[in-house]
Amino acid sequence: MVKIINLRIFFQENITLMLISSGIKLDLKPNVSKSFKEELELELKKYYYKAFRRRGKSLQTLELIQECSEDQFKLFIKQTTNLIKKSLKINDEIILYKLLVELKKIEGCNKKIMKLIISEIINANPTKNLNFKKYKDLFIFEDL
Repeated sequence: MVKIINLRIFFQENITLMLISSGIKLDLKPNVSKSFKEELELELKKYYYKAFRRRGKSLQTLELIQECSEDQFKLFIKQTTNLIKKSLKINDEIILYKLLVELKKIEGCNKKIMKLIISEIINANPTKNLNFKKYKDLFIFEDL
């Protein structure tokens, strides 16, 4: 089983066809890594604590921070999963760049989150030579 998973990473299309023809069902939904989820959650909490720092430290404020960060967490996971799916289908780096520019506009997105998302996309596409470092504007954000 481990060999199949490793082969699927590098030769996804060929292995997929072999597994389907042998009657094995595949889960082709791209998933983000556990470390991505943990770091994303931490960054969003930091963002909302910073955004609400002028409000009183009441239970209501803490609940609002929790609710906002959870909503944004779900949104970023969904958007990142969609970007990974598209990156597996699209071979054009410029189209992916434009999608990342749109993602950058989401509230809570910052330099570290953008790096995390790009890292997830690159890890999901080991056979593609994606280089987003040349797009410096993806990493320019205004501070709160």
